[in-house]
Amino acid sequence: MQARIRKIEEKLAALDEGKSSSEERVDLLNELFMEVGWDDAARASALSAEAMELSTKLNYPKGIARGIYNLSLIH
Repeated sequence: MQARIRKIEEKLAALDEGKSSSEERVDLLNELFMEVGWDDAARASALSAEAMELSTKLNYPKGIARGIYNLSLIH
């Protein structure tokens, strides 16, 4: 599990270097949420909030829907 989390975090870091605000970033944030959600609710909530905010800016319905679903899992 930790290896999977690190792999996703590395992908996000690579996107950050390019200052990306892409659907790929939203998908990675939501994927990371699923990995940490049960062990770290505060981090999961922050990941979901970031994914939903970015999804809204990008007008990315799949990201918005996934963010709502993710929030429902921790509340």
